[in-house]
Amino acid sequence: MITSLIKGKHVSFSYALISFSLGFDPLFSLAKTLIATENLNFEKVKFEQLLNKEDKGIQLEEKKFTHMMELEDKKFRLEVEEKGKDRELVDKQFMLQAEEKQMERHWQREKWERELLVEGSKRKHEFMMECLKSGKTNIEIENLMKLFF
Repeated sequence: MITSLIKGKHVSFSYALISFSLGFDPLFSLAKTLIATENLNFEKVKFEQLLNKEDKGIQLEEKKFTHMMELEDKKFRLEVEEKGKDRELVDKQFMLQAEEKQMERHWQREKWERELLVEGSKRKHEFMMECLKSGKTNIEIENLMKLFF
């Protein structure tokens, strides 16, 4: 039971309510004050409890938010690492393809050079045969070969 001090005496809260309800004037203002202060104290305690709950809720939300941010950062770092690995793989594949194309071009060039040599030797042979058929001398044929080839 809540007790309050009225004019130096200990009076129970229920006595203050009774005197309030019966209309005793000297105690009326005191009872009214006591009830108002008790109501204010109750509301104050209720408000403080609500603030504590909200603070706890805010703290939990902050923890949740920081945890989510950490998870997102970790996920982002993992994605970057995977992309880096993928990029390294793509770069390696690109380099291999470039080397293959270079080798292919090299072999193609060599093939063309061989074909030109064969074709050039055929031309020389044909040219020499024509010169021989036309009755040219060896010295004339050599001079013509130097001139054309």
